[in-house]
Amino acid sequence: MKSVYKIPYDLNKTQLDRQFQFQRDGVRFTKRPVTLASIIVWVCGFFIWLTLVMKGFVAGSIVGLVLFTIGWVGVVYMAGSLDEAQRYRVRLFLPYLRFLDKTKRNVSLYRSDPLTRLQREMGVRSIVNLGRREGALITMVDGSFAKMYLVVGAVSALMFDEDRAFITDAYASFFKTAEENVDFIFDTIPSSQSVEEQLLTLEQRRSFQPVPELQALYDEDEYFLKYKVGGHVDGSLSYSERAAAKAQGFRSSAQSMMIIAPTREGLNRAEEAAYLEYRQTGRMFKYIRPLTYTEVEAYYRTFLGA
Repeated sequence: MKSVYKIPYDLNKTQLDRQFQFQRDGVRFTKRPVTLASIIVWVCGFFIWLTLVMKGFVAGSIVGLVLFTIGWVGVVYMAGSLDEAQRYRVRLFLPYLRFLDKTKRNVSLYRSDPLTRLQREMGVRSIVNLGRREGALITMVDGSFAKMYLVVGAVSALMFDEDRAFITDAYASFFKTAEENVDFIFDTIPSSQSVEEQLLTLEQRRSFQPVPELQALYDEDEYFLKYKVGGHVDGSLSYSERAAAKAQGFRSSAQSMMIIAPTREGLNRAEEAAYLEYRQTGRMFKYIRPLTYTEVEAYYRTFLGA
């Protein structure tokens, strides 16, 4: 496991973004490093202030000179200093001015607007059922496409440090080769025990062996899997009844992975890369399959309710 991590330097920088730390004998004169652009702004601001004062731009009493100096220092500070996000504060000047207008402070969104809760709160425009093998295709409000997958990771709390480092390097290599603007979102949520594969196998056995005596056993197994293990919920039940029905089933934690890409082709390539890693190495995933339309719907219901 790596003990030290670093944030790579942003390549979208120029010589003006080079940082300097003013210090002497271990004593720092500035709280944080100062960029070359900030130094140029402060020097130019000082000479402009000196020129204005010498030319008699600020006429009158000492009070006027002091007020002008304070205002000028504020302007130079806004133009030459950085905020916590390493942005020059002058870029925030126009947003501050717009904020003075009270009508610009709120975004009006009424129930009569043609937006569903799924669009407003989750950014999802539509969900299309592609079948059990392909899962569900999610179209986002910004025009991008997404799919969700059930994944089982290879990391365990009992692994040695060398094995964890091996898997960490596998994740790093995978994401380095991922296409630009393709996002991978992992989420772990509590859910009912999935029994869909068991029920599918039970239906296959039922069709292959149409014996009346066995059908009764199959019905009993189906009831046990669906209601006792999976906590199946009937849609006609009330909210409290559905909660009680879910509590009867076994609970587990399922990890999901969502891939979001700007195009359908990019989504397919990212999906192929994930399956290729699963089939060839298995260092990231021990198991992966697309979530069905019903499972995706249940996932969003955990956020939006009924």
